[in-house]
Amino acid sequence: MRVDAAIDEVTLGVLWNRLVAVADEAAAALFRASVSVIVGEVFDFSCAVTDRAGRSVVFPTKSMPLFNGSVEITTAALLEHIPLEALAEGDTLICNDPWIASGHLPDVFLASPIFVRGSVVGFAASIAHVTDIGGSLRRIGTQEVYEEGLRIPPCKFLVRGEPNTDVFSFIRYNVRVPDMVINDFYAQAGAHRIIQRRIAETLEEFNLDGLDALAEAIFARSEQTMRAAIRELPAGTCRARALTDGYIDPVDIHVAVTVDDGTLTVDYTGSSDECLDGAINSPYACTYSETVAMLHTILLPEVPANHGCFAPFRVVAPEGSIFNARPPRAVNIRTRAVFMADPVIMAAMHAIAPDRVIAAPGQAGGYHAHGHVDGVPFITFFMQSGGMGASARGPGMGCLFFPGTMSTSPVEIIEQQSPLLIDRKRILRGSGGPGQHRGGDGQEIVLTLRPGYEGPVTVPMHPHMLEFPAPGLAGGGPGVVGKIFLNDHRVSKLELNQRGGALVMRGRDRLNIHTPGGGGYGAPGSPPL
Repeated sequence: MRVDAAIDEVTLGVLWNRLVAVADEAAAALFRASVSVIVGEVFDFSCAVTDRAGRSVVFPTKSMPLFNGSVEITTAALLEHIPLEALAEGDTLICNDPWIASGHLPDVFLASPIFVRGSVVGFAASIAHVTDIGGSLRRIGTQEVYEEGLRIPPCKFLVRGEPNTDVFSFIRYNVRVPDMVINDFYAQAGAHRIIQRRIAETLEEFNLDGLDALAEAIFARSEQTMRAAIRELPAGTCRARALTDGYIDPVDIHVAVTVDDGTLTVDYTGSSDECLDGAINSPYACTYSETVAMLHTILLPEVPANHGCFAPFRVVAPEGSIFNARPPRAVNIRTRAVFMADPVIMAAMHAIAPDRVIAAPGQAGGYHAHGHVDGVPFITFFMQSGGMGASARGPGMGCLFFPGTMSTSPVEIIEQQSPLLIDRKRILRGSGGPGQHRGGDGQEIVLTLRPGYEGPVTVPMHPHMLEFPAPGLAGGGPGVVGKIFLNDHRVSKLELNQRGGALVMRGRDRLNIHTPGGGGYGAPGSPPL
């Protein structure tokens, strides 16, 4: 079969589904090959297939939306440093610079060229959150990116399939668990090999010279469909504003959503300035990526994400604001900005698309545990989800991560990889906000140390919504705020931040974590929408 630029709908459907299956196979391989909790259990990663220019063609069915929009930004930046003609079969590129990758140092981007008949036809790419990237354990108390870990510029991780020994050395010298980190990088590169092989097989089967014609067909149809979905919305500008937890002072988030003839613009003008002494800033690439992912989720979730889906969107964030922080600002907890912007976008869009949005979710928190057992360092990661926001269609689900595809860490894995014990884990009934439909409930997890182990165990954390709850929508009430207790002492947001976002457990200490509930939708007793 010969496929050219005028791909018929049936053939396009077959090939498009084939590409999604390729991405899904690669994601499954990366998930299984990883030895870290955050990738191999929590699913904090994504894979992608791009065209020769780095434009995203397809992602896995289960993929971290936060990463998707940044793939083409990062790939294009890598190609500026290492052009196509400098690439060979077996090469794998690496970068984690927050201003050209996904926003903070632990999310590491790898890309491998796909060669077919001696020419590059596209790239296999992946972003995965490594267990450790060095730097301070004070996750939120840093002032500059230099404190936050190893910043890897665009370079070759593998050269013709062999390790770039200098790069391997500077990574191993700068992380606490080098074997785990390097293994996960190899898991990413292994997932790329699957994409490379399957793409070559697909092009051979369909007698294609490359991905260009197929990619352009996918982009054109996706963009056309997205613009049509935008044109169904009333033209004009709608606005929303919210205060949320900052470092010391609250973060003031302003969102203006403008619909104009098939184009949708999200403007963050008026939001807080970048934070000078806390790691809650977001580089523009991360802000852009999360924003377009949220718009895609709201408007056209049935169409697999790709460059064409994102083309009708514009994202405006003034330089020097918390949504467009300049280097070398600290950015480790940039989700304190971008994840909190999502419900403000939905609140603005409620005026024009009330059936497509939800109230604010109770944001999940990320927690590490670091220490030594018999002189050997350990690091494990556990994600604890809050409750989903309610919507016009029904109540929010409890203990579900949103936005994204991450999972709550299994109890057994936490206890296997650290001396932590999980004494109790339960749903916090009634923590979701009241309303016509209630918000989803959060959860409680109680941690102690294994008998006979005295510690210390450092627990770096970035819980959300300790001060400001998840707001309701359309008259719905807010959820219950998150809470942190150490030995029955409630640790305030200010106290936690003054400790750099890291608590230390010893002996019989007891750490109790409450995740926030989601916001409710509609005033209680109001009629259905």
